[in-house]
Amino acid sequence: MSKGKTPEPKVAALVTQVLEKASKSSSESHEFETSRGQPAANDQPTIATARLILRPYTLADASAVAKLAGRREIADTTLSFPHPYLEQHARDWITRHTEGRSQGKEIVVGSVGMKDIDQEHSHAEMGFWIGVDWWRQGYATEAAEAVLQFGFETLKLNRIHAHHMLRNPASGRVLEKIGMKREGILRERVRKWGVFEDVAVLSVLRKEWPGRGKSNRLSLGTV
Repeated sequence: MSKGKTPEPKVAALVTQVLEKASKSSSESHEFETSRGQPAANDQPTIATARLILRPYTLADASAVAKLAGRREIADTTLSFPHPYLEQHARDWITRHTEGRSQGKEIVVGSVGMKDIDQEHSHAEMGFWIGVDWWRQGYATEAAEAVLQFGFETLKLNRIHAHHMLRNPASGRVLEKIGMKREGILRERVRKWGVFEDVAVLSVLRKEWPGRGKSNRLSLGTV
């Protein structure tokens, strides 16, 4: 991407990494990168917000995903991303999660999703990342709010949690903006590039959710 101020896209596609429906079994395992028990591709929802379209990936997104995820700043605080992140990594990952889809004229700016959706205990984990050129424009907050709403209103969850490396406070601020509260610090919980990292855990309950009972601008469909 060119240097300097990046023009705001007419339509930004913040692609959903995994926006699963509630699992049929609470014992079923889901991984953010290698999901098992994922619903059929045509069952995954597309959510439209004021500036974003949250939709499943297509293979046509591979080049854009590789460019965004290939930045060291992204891999640095994202546990599972290799560096360098090649287009083949993106193609392999997308193939594992999707079938063929059509794609409009959109600009991919990042990824958001939920995993470990537990129907019995009514909770799930949310995660996201945004390409460096799109930082500080409110996209992460807008996308996270939409996924939170989907989780509480459509999936009828009671609790949604998330975590971030302690040295990545920007992600923590996004989570706090959408109403999450810090539960604690997991000391040296993960290891990234040979260094053990502290991880902050945050969550929000449906009864605490700031959007509870409010009208909004979300539209929900399937592709």
